[in-house]
Amino acid sequence: MKWFELLQQPQEEIESIFVKSDYKLIQVELKNILYIEGLKDYIKIYEENSPKPILSLMSMKSIEELLPASRFIRVHRSYIVQKDKIRIIDRGRIVFGKNYIPVSDSYKQIFQDFLNKRS
Repeated sequence: MKWFELLQQPQEEIESIFVKSDYKLIQVELKNILYIEGLKDYIKIYEENSPKPILSLMSMKSIEELLPASRFIRVHRSYIVQKDKIRIIDRGRIVFGKNYIPVSDSYKQIFQDFLNKRS
């Protein structure tokens, strides 16, 4: 059993997760996460009001399994976004400040269904 499986509570209840970064465990509040970017064997967690992302040796699949599906949506092979933080969608891309998150063809229908439920 891996360390993050031991720390995981039932998904409905979790408010934060622990990720390993620079030999430390860092607690990340789910409400602060804007999006997560996958980079081969690493992920970058981008938080609101944080100048730099948290870099962790973890796969997109393992972080996706940790995050509650009710709050997060995968929109690309390399991106997971927090549903409540989406404010601007420009030409099929989600906008967070100066960063544009692409919605890939394979996730387009899931994302469109999510948008249709919210409008």
